Amino acid sequence: MTKTNSKIHFRAKLLRPEETAKGDSWTFLTLPKEASAKLPSRGMTTVEGTINGISFRATLEPGRPKNHCSK
Repeated sequence: MTKTNSKIHFRAKLLRPEETAKGDSWTFLTLPKEASAKLPSRGMTTVEGTINGISFRATLEPGRPKNHCSK
C-alpha cells in the first residue's frame, strides 16, 4: 500500500439518509470533483482528516460520475 502525506482541502456537506425502521442511520459525503480528481480513480482509498476539528479515518469508494464518497 502506498501512503502519501499530501493534503487536499475542501468543503462538503454531510448527508444523512432517512432512518431505517430499526432507527439506525449513517452519514456520508461526496467529495467535490476537484478534490476527487486528486485521488486514485480506481479502488478504495483510505484517508485521514478532520471535521470541525475532530479527527477521523475513512475509506473512500469511487463513485459515479468519477467522484469519491465516504460512508
